Amino acid sequence: ESFSQITTYPDPDCRRLRRRIGALLSVPTDRILVGNGSTELIFLIPRALSPSVIFIFSPTYQDYEAAAQAARCRMQFAHLPLSPTVDHFNSALSHVQSKIDLVFLCNPNNPTGSGLSADAVTWLVKRHPSILFVIDEAYADFVDEEKTSLLKRPLPKNVIVLRSFTKIFSIPGLRLGFAVGSEKIIEKLRRFQEPWSVNGSALRVGGSLLGEKAVVERSRTRLQRAKKSLFD
Repeated sequence: ESFSQITTYPDPDCRRLRRRIGALLSVPTDRILVGNGSTELIFLIPRALSPSVIFIFSPTYQDYEAAAQAARCRMQFAHLPLSPTVDHFNSALSHVQSKIDLVFLCNPNNPTGSGLSADAVTWLVKRHPSILFVIDEAYADFVDEEKTSLLKRPLPKNVIVLRSFTKIFSIPGLRLGFAVGSEKIIEKLRRFQEPWSVNGSALRVGGSLLGEKAVVERSRTRLQRAKKSLFD
């Protein structure tokens, strides 16, 4: 159905999709920003917020470093075990807390698959209130969201959560993701986002997929079987 709309411009503010996301998450729409995949938002955040130093836990998704480089931000790294605890993250941050402005944290982590509970991430965020945490939850759909996602609880002001449609629904060609944060932060990001970065087909499909719990559960079940086969 979305193909019939390609002769018209999409809504540059993504209002309909933002309303649906907001209703699903019980979040005001002015705290939501839709992007051309979560990768657009990863590159947008350093450019819009201009942090002096970005902290990256490795091994992790390589585009955090690429986004920092593109925005000409300085970087610091901490190499963590493949299955780190919250104490590993806290210890790394405690050594550099006064020197950094923004942290990228992928949860569950790509490519290691490790993850922290929402309780652990909340504790970490509250321990470092002067740091802005960008929590990339692109793979949160594949685990128990109630225990993992920060979007299932009140969001601290020093947090931006990123989510992706492209993984769990297998639509990477359409490019669709969104960010949730404070009104102040989201407004800053919106001012730097290119107009019409999200195409009409992605908006239409995204709106249709929201709330498709049965699809998510089938994907989880199928992947658990595939995971066991792969490990065996």
